[in-house]
Amino acid sequence: MRSGQTGYANRLEFTDSAGGLLALLEVTNNALASGTSGGQITRVGTGETDSDLNAQFILDGLTMYRSSNQVSDALDGLTITLKQTGDLVDFSVKPDTDGIKSQINDFIKKYNDILTFIQGKTQVDGDLDIRADFAGDTLLTGLRFGMRSDLARQVTGQPVGAPTLLTEIGIEVNDDGTLSLEDEDKLTEALEENASAVRDLFTGADGFATRLKTRLDAYLGSDGLIDNRVDSIEDRITRLEDQITDFDERMALRENQLREQYAKLQEAIALFQSQQQYLGGFFG
Repeated sequence: MRSGQTGYANRLEFTDSAGGLLALLEVTNNALASGTSGGQITRVGTGETDSDLNAQFILDGLTMYRSSNQVSDALDGLTITLKQTGDLVDFSVKPDTDGIKSQINDFIKKYNDILTFIQGKTQVDGDLDIRADFAGDTLLTGLRFGMRSDLARQVTGQPVGAPTLLTEIGIEVNDDGTLSLEDEDKLTEALEENASAVRDLFTGADGFATRLKTRLDAYLGSDGLIDNRVDSIEDRITRLEDQITDFDERMALRENQLREQYAKLQEAIALFQSQQQYLGGFFG
């Protein structure tokens, strides 16, 4: 019989009130710190800090105890695996600059994709006689200018000396509004100096990515600007269809009226022709 989980908090407890159960099982209750081999019981102790059921280690001079050899709450964002006892181990934690660069490049690509898509749908070129489907549409042109404005303004809330503009980490804005990483060394230097500040430049409360998300949510979210525009267009289509139906009905009614008038006119003409023939014969 064993516990499904390790550690003092997950220990199994048995009470031998008669005093003969352990002897019957041929198990001694003498503490054995190294394990249960030989029919002896690991020293349970009286709590988390003196039990051999727990892992014990020293980190930055602080003695810590955990119920598992997988320690994920000692250092933020880092999991430590305890293998065995031994001498002191030195290790350092550095930001994953390559991973952050990859995310920044991905941000640049996706931003450029969105901006290029909008520009293509709103393009007007008189020389080439090009007028895109949404040329002059204030909703999309407003989104394009808003996105460019979001990336042009300084980010607030950054520490003193930390970057507040894209140009300070090597990213330039091209003439068409798209982004490009022109100075990777400047980005690397900024990451090595303060990776958290570079991260917050994008994902902080006033970061570039945060601004763009807020703006896009206003457009793409439920009951957002695009949904409202779609509803407005659908309402307009419905009204136009109703107007077309009413017009068709009026035209059908008018057609019937004209046909009736035409038929009566034909009857009158036939009557006049008959009378003309009669009078011609009378005076002839």
